[in-house]
Amino acid sequence: MISMEMDNQGTRDRTALTVAAETDLSTRLEFSSQSSRFQSAAILTISNTQILLYLGTGDGTILLLSWNPLNSSPMPSSANANGVGSSNSLNTSDDIVLLGSKNLGPHAIEAICTLQESNKVAALAGSFIFLFDVYLMESVNQLIFTKGASAMAKRMISPNMKISDERVSGFDLAAGLPRKGVSGSELRSGLQRRLSGEPSSWSTGHSFVQKIGVFGRTSKRSLLAPDLAKERMGNAGNKRVRNAQWAVAVGKRLFLCEILSTGTDSKMKEVIRHKQSSMVMNEFGLSGNMKVKELPGIEGVLTMAWLDNSIIVGTVNGYSVISIADGLSTPVFLLPDSSSPPLLKCIPRDAEVLLLVDGVGIVVNGAGQPTAGSLLFKYHPNSVGQSGSYVVVAKHGKLELYHKGTGFRVQSISLATTGHSIIADENGGNFVVVATELKVSCLQQVSIEEQLKELLRKKSYDEAVYLAEECINRGEEEHAKERLAFVHAQAGFLLLFDLQFQKAVDHFLQSEVMQPSEIFPFIMPDPNRWSPLVPRNRYWGLHPPPRPLEEVVENGLSTIQREALLKKAGVATGPFTVGETMLPSSSSRSILLELAIQNIIRYLKASRNKDLAPLMKEGVDTLLMYLYRVLGLTEEMEQLASSENSCVVCRRN
Repeated sequence: MISMEMDNQGTRDRTALTVAAETDLSTRLEFSSQSSRFQSAAILTISNTQILLYLGTGDGTILLLSWNPLNSSPMPSSANANGVGSSNSLNTSDDIVLLGSKNLGPHAIEAICTLQESNKVAALAGSFIFLFDVYLMESVNQLIFTKGASAMAKRMISPNMKISDERVSGFDLAAGLPRKGVSGSELRSGLQRRLSGEPSSWSTGHSFVQKIGVFGRTSKRSLLAPDLAKERMGNAGNKRVRNAQWAVAVGKRLFLCEILSTGTDSKMKEVIRHKQSSMVMNEFGLSGNMKVKELPGIEGVLTMAWLDNSIIVGTVNGYSVISIADGLSTPVFLLPDSSSPPLLKCIPRDAEVLLLVDGVGIVVNGAGQPTAGSLLFKYHPNSVGQSGSYVVVAKHGKLELYHKGTGFRVQSISLATTGHSIIADENGGNFVVVATELKVSCLQQVSIEEQLKELLRKKSYDEAVYLAEECINRGEEEHAKERLAFVHAQAGFLLLFDLQFQKAVDHFLQSEVMQPSEIFPFIMPDPNRWSPLVPRNRYWGLHPPPRPLEEVVENGLSTIQREALLKKAGVATGPFTVGETMLPSSSSRSILLELAIQNIIRYLKASRNKDLAPLMKEGVDTLLMYLYRVLGLTEEMEQLASSENSCVVCRRN
């Protein structure tokens, strides 16, 4: 059973995420033990029809699941007015398929990092980093130099990052080759001393990993690296090639790792096949297409994020930012005693990182400087994710979405299973996965158009406008301004049929797509002289077809009377748009009709200032004169007649 709640106090009422598919692995015998519970998760989008889910368990197993979102049916409109949905309408586990699994040892999988550029996945378990292919088809490689690892993070590039600034100093293909004169025994002894904390015999200021190179011994097979370099340089002129980069915290050190992009994988495999060699990983855990740079770090790192050229780390003492250029660290702020463990989330689309201090989220830039107001959560979450403009927090099977810019809580989703919850999202947050105990829930981002439709159906007009304005402020969508005008027009027609005439015209006046001829059928029924001008644009079809104002008022009052009777009978109904006391009577009809005409006059008068076609001007002026006569506004009729106008004499049917 899944429920979606909307708390109207201090929130904005939206459905930004909806559960599209779920599966429960507790029914499978091999996952029935307590140690099989999920400890980590990651998501990788392969195509529009395949999303791979990686789940790490407490007994050291990586599970690989596949989900086809096109087979799943998001249900933003299936919830009722209270936002409660039923699990019966959800997709079953048939949409989520278990592809395979691999065991990395007896230790829990603490973190998973997808490296899509290289078709690799990294996992942290037992204080080591393990590297494997995305489909778990090949052997798993343990990176020996990461002994003592406590955290890792993939490098995230913000949209404003210059291509020339993405290169990490020290990541040089030539530097990856073995130094002449360094024997394999020297390399092995040096590695053992370094991992044990003993000083190296080499000069300071150079990374040991850079010294040992990509292979542990000198051979003709090391000529593979220049081949890869030439191929990458050849591709660079045609398109932007970005390699997979991630950072690993090991004691007081940081290792920056890079794997050449997938464009070089086929070349590497081809060379390996022809030379009949097995040099994908050497005894040091370094691959022929992998480079590493070492930086000084901070001991006790529990969580980290790599954004552009900065790495922000969190320890029990607080948060610090480390520059990848020189390794210098700068404290961001200290954590209070007895506070919850540090937790952070990288938000690359805004070049920001969210830092958690108990139940408070602080948004900072890559330099650690606050960029926005704090987010106040109800609790310190188990995990943090992102979906568009929203921060997603999870704890014990409950998700909450907060708008990062305003801090408003927009949605709360309760899943059936309680327990430690882990969030995994792709870059951008179109898809979010929540793993709780042994249950997996796949959520899809509801499109802006569907969110707007739902808000308009629920008569949350101001919130719909606010959401449409957000899209403009972000500057991410080409037709955002047109959509805002569309929302104003649709809200205006809904309000018109709700007898909220003043608010309706207020929205009409703010819509750039609204045509004055769309009002004509409310004044003069078809067919008439201007019927060809009336666009057959029903917008999203959320309101009835146009009809004379007399009928609009009559039908609206009948609806109010029906809602009042249902309320007395104890049946929940929507909010009254005019008021319980405005029941059908001759006086209420005349009052509302006069109010409707006054506001339509206001709209037509404003339309006269627009650059209209001659026939459109004719319709506006003639119908305006007609409405003046209906209300007996003689002075206004004389002013219009004495000014330049396009009125025509016609007979109203």
